Amino acid sequence: MKVAFFFLDCHPFGHSRRLIEESLRLCKEDKFCFYLRPEGVHIVSPRTLSGKEVVTYRNPFLALKELNERKDIDAIVVFDLYESFVESLVKVDFQKEVLFYNASVSLLPFDEKLRLLACKGYTFLWEHEIAHYVFKKHVCPQGVSGVLPYPIPSDIEVNVDDQVFDISFPGSFEERKGASVFLHIIPHLLDAGLELKATLLGHERLIGELAKYRGKVALKEGTDNSQEEFLQELLSSKIVFCAYDPYEHSFAGSGILKECMFYGIPVVATEGCLLSYYLSKFNGAWIPLNNRIDKELICSTVLGAVQIYDKLKEKALEAKPRVKAECSSLVFIKRLLDSIRKKREEEVSLDVPEVILKRAESYFFFSKANISYRRHEFEKAEEELNKALSTDSGYWRALILKSDILSRKGRYEEALSYLELAESNPLISPLNKAHILVKRASLFERIGKKTYCLKTVDELKNWRFYLSSRGLEELLELSSAKDNEIVKEVLNDSTNYLKVLKNKTYKVRFLLEAIYAGLLIGNSVSELVFNLLKEIDFVSFHEEVLFRTDPLRLKNLFNEIFILLAKRDEENIAKLLLTVFTRLYGKFAIEDPLYLYNLASLYEKIGDLDNAERLFKEALSKNFYNEAGIYFHLGEIALKRGNKKEAQEYYHLCLSREPGHGLAGKRLRELEG
Repeated sequence: MKVAFFFLDCHPFGHSRRLIEESLRLCKEDKFCFYLRPEGVHIVSPRTLSGKEVVTYRNPFLALKELNERKDIDAIVVFDLYESFVESLVKVDFQKEVLFYNASVSLLPFDEKLRLLACKGYTFLWEHEIAHYVFKKHVCPQGVSGVLPYPIPSDIEVNVDDQVFDISFPGSFEERKGASVFLHIIPHLLDAGLELKATLLGHERLIGELAKYRGKVALKEGTDNSQEEFLQELLSSKIVFCAYDPYEHSFAGSGILKECMFYGIPVVATEGCLLSYYLSKFNGAWIPLNNRIDKELICSTVLGAVQIYDKLKEKALEAKPRVKAECSSLVFIKRLLDSIRKKREEEVSLDVPEVILKRAESYFFFSKANISYRRHEFEKAEEELNKALSTDSGYWRALILKSDILSRKGRYEEALSYLELAESNPLISPLNKAHILVKRASLFERIGKKTYCLKTVDELKNWRFYLSSRGLEELLELSSAKDNEIVKEVLNDSTNYLKVLKNKTYKVRFLLEAIYAGLLIGNSVSELVFNLLKEIDFVSFHEEVLFRTDPLRLKNLFNEIFILLAKRDEENIAKLLLTVFTRLYGKFAIEDPLYLYNLASLYEKIGDLDNAERLFKEALSKNFYNEAGIYFHLGEIALKRGNKKEAQEYYHLCLSREPGHGLAGKRLRELEG
């Protein structure tokens, strides 16, 4: 039997890299072949690749079709399936055994798409029992599903003479892992004389705030070069800080937590989530965190853990064999191959505490609601939100989204009450707190309570360091905030981030944010645009990989800037930004239908109708969700060219997709007399 391992993900950090490295390292015979994106090859050492059949691909759909036609392949294992790729796979009639292994659970909320694939009889393997439970209960009860824990290398050894750091935040510095909670307590932990370490790698504005501590906190720049390097970093710390989001991480697992238990490292971890379940299951060494917003309480918990470190370490070492028996790479590969050979579903026991199960299901329903909300399917979003809140009434992200929906209906007082409920949960993070304050200020402004709005904005000054990028944008859109010193303070923060960050990716990201903010408040942005062009030219290969594999925040910023420019008379800046965006996206080969749509809108704005038409049609061919919008723009282009008949056809197509499109209806009435 010959097995093909097909890796869709190729992040230079995190679980996808571990999966690639461990599969290549352990599957040495000619019974295996490996399909990787070109950038995936660069994150693996040449020694590991030596002697293996490695095939690189750029188009995953075509590569899988080709793989399906290979006579020498008996089974295909697809790692980390993307939602955007599911519909394409449904069209392929695989003639081989196919398994999907998803350490990430982000696919599950797209249950309608996933169900189409699951009903074809393919096997889905998940990292933990809760993902399996959600799949069987809410996605596809008749689907074939199982559990396969994340692999951890068991035969790698490094020499660490001493634990140099008291507390570390390993891996990418992300909010779902509690990044803003860690930032919240850094000054107090430094005052207590603790040695701290973190990794300067992530997406949000929090990276800039973390960089300000350079010289006081040991900051690791970029990714690990090997599993040995990551293990060296992990073992150099006494205790690892895991203040993970208890809802998202009742649904998603944590490779870092498993690795801490595997190598005998104590942790401070949020109670009532999948992390605490694992720690209890293996009788691991940990200190529970019951609050993520009270600075003094969090510090007290962390300092208490440091004081009893020797006792915790002893317990952690006792738990190591129990974790190794389930999570080692050798066990992972053996169970994976067994799943291929058996071709049947195994029984999975579920002994997870009810509170964790409820939080997981609440997050699942919230995720579905959030997807519907972004698609402007507000009734469907509210239906899923009601399920989320009936499952767990305290989930703050569901409460915030419910508030947004009520606000759209003009029910502002009710919307405010949901924000108050969200803010009362002691497990919210500082970033959640800042976001709630922005939302509250916005509601006060809408109902004309300017005094309350300004009071909330003043309160936000103490939390501004934890604003997400989206939260910052909402703040800048508040007319009341524009007259307040907070805007100047926040923009000064962003300018200072540019001074302390070395990574060009982050500089590009914050320059884009500065351009966005400047346009919002009416500042000149010409100099910023020229600086941005210079920074792009000096991005290194390693940073290019980050652009290609995780460009979400950059794409969102592009799209928001496009929208702003479409509303203003900024033709010169538009032309400069066209140079920026085409150079950046050309260099990093990123394709996205929303980017194409907004780029086409920008070409239309500056009068380049040929490029505008071409890109609108290209976005349409890539199944862009807003077909009505594209047809309206194509109608406008036809009208500008004087082709009234073609314009009428496009306006009719627009109305067939969105009957209530007012502008399309108006144009038709004008054209048809």
